[in-house]
Amino acid sequence: MPERMAYVGPEAQWAFGFGTLPENATPPEWVRRTIRCFYGHPPVAPKTLPKLTPEQLIHALGLAKGMAAGARVWTTQPLDNSGIRPEHVPKVDEIKSKISAILQPQAQKIDETLSKIPPEVFEKTFGTLAAYSKGQSEAVEFYASAEESSASEELLWFLWMLWPEVQTAKSVRELHRWIEHLGLVTCSLKLVEKVCGKIGFRPSSRGRKKRIPTESA
Repeated sequence: MPERMAYVGPEAQWAFGFGTLPENATPPEWVRRTIRCFYGHPPVAPKTLPKLTPEQLIHALGLAKGMAAGARVWTTQPLDNSGIRPEHVPKVDEIKSKISAILQPQAQKIDETLSKIPPEVFEKTFGTLAAYSKGQSEAVEFYASAEESSASEELLWFLWMLWPEVQTAKSVRELHRWIEHLGLVTCSLKLVEKVCGKIGFRPSSRGRKKRIPTESA
């Protein structure tokens, strides 16, 4: 999983249509839907998007500011390892260190960009001021709630990070057994079936390169 962290940024941009990946490194479409769902978006983007209002644009700037602030706080907080098997704790801590190394310069870049925007843009009207403040608050609340992430979010993250291995599963049941064996995510077979259905992942023996481990780590 740590090796996969280098692909987080490019794959997230690819999932939302802001970039492309080399053909030999492009994940299957169910991974795109997984990433979109992980960030709270519909699996498939709507064909047409309404034109954004000035308040919505200002809200997005406030959201960016809040996400940058939240990222800095998150990187300094100790990771909650409850529920993680002891032998996996060092690896999970390593993953957080790698994520922190990615987040810190990005947060700094956001702050530098926003500092160049005159305050009058945010304070033009009560509506824009409220939109900016609301964006900041929502971002901070996102980080606060992430401390208690749902099983669905954890499963989506797992499927995204380990998709090269996940796609070799012969069935949802085999995938669930493997998830249980690793001990990184606690979820029911029913939830795995539900999430796989939502993202359109249908395990099959076709095109399998290797079998995911179910008996040994």
